[in-house]
Amino acid sequence: MKRTYEVADRTDKRAMEEFLKREGQFLLPMVELVERTEVAIDEVIDVVGRATLGAVLEMSAEGVAGPKQGGKKREEGSVVWYGRQGGQVYLSDRKVRVERPRLRRREGGQGAEVEVPAYEAMQRPGRLADRMLEILLAGVSTRNYERVIPQMA
Repeated sequence: MKRTYEVADRTDKRAMEEFLKREGQFLLPMVELVERTEVAIDEVIDVVGRATLGAVLEMSAEGVAGPKQGGKKREEGSVVWYGRQGGQVYLSDRKVRVERPRLRRREGGQGAEVEVPAYEAMQRPGRLADRMLEILLAGVSTRNYERVIPQMA
């Protein structure tokens, strides 16, 4: 069984931290809430994580269909934006609900739906199956599984 791994070294993590500090004006209100202990850090991470997933899906869809054009016609055979739809993606050891962009071929018909590459990639369970097996082998019944994995979806 072949597994794919994504490796992020220390310099990548530091670069992301620096970027968020430098460009992260949207984080300031959340920092204030955490400092005043009105919001747990888990909630901030959940909100920022969901926003990041949404941004990744939008950017991936834009790579396929181009930027939204607000009702302007595109050439024949092109891919067009077709609204949004709820879905789930795997994140570490859990499933997370997301709103994913929908894309379709302009001419329509059967098979007109076009997958968003990032959404398709996030559909692979990855570590979730390994984590479930680990928990079951540790003696947690499937009836009590919900208490073991934190709910994010």
